Amino acid sequence: MASVQPFHPTTLLAVPDRNLRKAGLSRGKIATLRALAEAIDQGALKLDALNPATEEVIHAKLTAVKGIGPWTADIYIMFSLARADAWSPGDLALQHAVKDALLLAERPSLVQMNEVAEAWRPWRGVAARLLWSYYALRRRPDAVPPVSRATKAFKDAC
Repeated sequence: MASVQPFHPTTLLAVPDRNLRKAGLSRGKIATLRALAEAIDQGALKLDALNPATEEVIHAKLTAVKGIGPWTADIYIMFSLARADAWSPGDLALQHAVKDALLLAERPSLVQMNEVAEAWRPWRGVAARLLWSYYALRRRPDAVPPVSRATKAFKDAC
């Protein structure tokens, strides 16, 4: 974002809300970004210290910041920390992709998502990326129905 240069917590905290709103951020996102910037700026959250931490510790530290929930923590672990086994059971697109790929009658619950993903350890993050791609392809207007043999083989592999 051009108005937050250099991109640093202190710089973000100095930018007026109206500028952030003009950049397209909602009030909720601004509040979360400010809470995160304050936590980092005041030393309450040290992102570098999260690198070696367990997922449980990372979740606890991140979700302690107002506005950050489990999904955001999962995505941070997966993309910012590049953990190959990261998994985001609450991600709606992943839930729909698993439903479609496994020919389930309804979208799986968080518990079911975690049960299904156990078969993919230690590469759940890789599975998530493949499922997101599958989800995107299935939502295209020209998408064809899943090939039943391939879908059955995928389901059997799980």
